[in-house]
Amino acid sequence: MDIFSLGMVAYTMLSNRTSPITQVLNEGLNLYLNNDSKGALMKVEEAKKIIESWEIDFPSDIPTDLKQVVEGCIKGEIKDISEIVRILSL
Repeated sequence: MDIFSLGMVAYTMLSNRTSPITQVLNEGLNLYLNNDSKGALMKVEEAKKIIESWEIDFPSDIPTDLKQVVEGCIKGEIKDISEIVRILSL
């Protein structure tokens, strides 16, 4: 979850936009806090589907390797910090 969160925060900082899943995840959190675990899990599944089809757009001045890291974090392609360090060190 930390790698995903890093990607989401970086996306927001780099693009100055919220992601298309922000509202869905907030709804899921509210359901969970109101003891509706089933509803919360349904929102998580909805968010996963949105992420799969999301064509992440970045401002044109963002370096390609940074885009790769952020998208990899969000889409689950990057699993740990060593992959981030490796990509950004090239």
